[in-house]
Amino acid sequence: MPITSPKRGARGTAAVVTPLPLPNNQRKIYNKPSARVDPTRIPEDIYREISLHLSDADSLRFAMASKTVYRAVGPRPRNVMAKSSSQVVALAKFIAEHGSALISLDIHIPTDDSILDAMCDILAQATSSLHHLVVSTTTLQHLASQGRLQSLGFSGLTGLTLYDTSEEILRGMHLPASLRTLRLVRCSSSMTWNELAGSVQGPSALDDLCMEDCDFEEPEDVSGGEATHGDTFAFQSLTILRAISTVLPESLLLFSKMFPRISTLVMTYSLFPFEDEGLISRNSHSFQTLALSELDERLEIPWPVYNLRVLAMREKDLQCALDSVSTDDLTGLFIRARRMVPSIWTSNIVNDVTAIRWLEFESIEKDFTTTITLFTRLFEEQSSDVSECMPLMMLSIAAPRRRNDHSFSATFLINAAAALPNLRYIALADPKEVPTALMEDLSGDHAPWRWWRVIRGERTELKEIPGWEGERVRRFFREASREKVDAFDENFHALR
Repeated sequence: MPITSPKRGARGTAAVVTPLPLPNNQRKIYNKPSARVDPTRIPEDIYREISLHLSDADSLRFAMASKTVYRAVGPRPRNVMAKSSSQVVALAKFIAEHGSALISLDIHIPTDDSILDAMCDILAQATSSLHHLVVSTTTLQHLASQGRLQSLGFSGLTGLTLYDTSEEILRGMHLPASLRTLRLVRCSSSMTWNELAGSVQGPSALDDLCMEDCDFEEPEDVSGGEATHGDTFAFQSLTILRAISTVLPESLLLFSKMFPRISTLVMTYSLFPFEDEGLISRNSHSFQTLALSELDERLEIPWPVYNLRVLAMREKDLQCALDSVSTDDLTGLFIRARRMVPSIWTSNIVNDVTAIRWLEFESIEKDFTTTITLFTRLFEEQSSDVSECMPLMMLSIAAPRRRNDHSFSATFLINAAAALPNLRYIALADPKEVPTALMEDLSGDHAPWRWWRVIRGERTELKEIPGWEGERVRRFFREASREKVDAFDENFHALR
């Protein structure tokens, strides 16, 4: 992403852009040869721990390094996705002969009686080592019929995906306390919300629940009337809730009792509870992050939302998302759209969310050069009256690299600093592609980010900073309250 010189007459040309210093490749460093370490004197537990952080291919190469390493880790599969019955049978045979080192297992395939025993044998052998499991209820029901389900334990399981499950299976599995992520797919039985919560009370570490294409029943009292929600089970440790094509409880009172600590809510083609709104104070709950995609125009969030993430695949999606929340509460806004159009800036941002402190925009279809050129023009044309009203402190833009020339003019940086008088940081990236999944994050090492700090004085300097420092800035803005963001210099320390 090379930078070209600014055009003459560019807004704020008194500013100067300072790139990161190039590494000094000419400097020679002389090191003493390091002493060789005898691999036989290294404990085998260290080799096993190293292998846990490697892919199966890298683990195989690691095992072939020496006889000692081979004996410790061995070329055994650890992350397996079985896509056919023959693969399930082959895996069961391999594990029976060599033992299991499985960490991640996905055996959600159409099942028949001929492979159910093989699936159950795999689970029985892998129960102690598995960290992530994707499985269908049919397999678990077969285990239950043999009296083997409760004995599995899954003591180290941290992630579990269940298809077409039931309350009986959830209770019978005795979910371990180590479970952190639970994903339920096509769970449309007669289970009520209260029964769902009651069946997963075991995992004390559970903090992420994803429900995809699920439909749970509203509880009713014994007289057949509306439920009082007095004996409602709660997901006490849950902080992230993902609802994908899932009908959440219609009662806001029930929702607040079941999910008392939710800070991140992800909704795709789902509606938020709307009944009993008058019974709950607006300030009794809030969301640190709300992520919306495939929006329903009827969506309305009655509680404060501080950070809003929007997948705007249609022109109206962004406006619908902003209409669903109180924009006065917003501290940050993340937009992933098909392309950047002027109205996103001139209408949605300048008029609707004037109080935000940080903005991240990612274009899915329009290339990096086109996107940056449009932003440059918008900043140049923006009036000073509008600029003075915008407290934006961090601006991040990403767009795909589609052309051979993916450079941009330093005019963009200069215009951005001039149009946004409170701007402190700018981040730019041109990855090969921008994902369409809203929660697939490009921050960190997932894109070639370049960062600049805006230093204001007699003249404005845009000083390029290392990526690691910039990503700490991003993390601070995403997690901090508005009060902490406004006191940025007192609260942010890059080296902490």
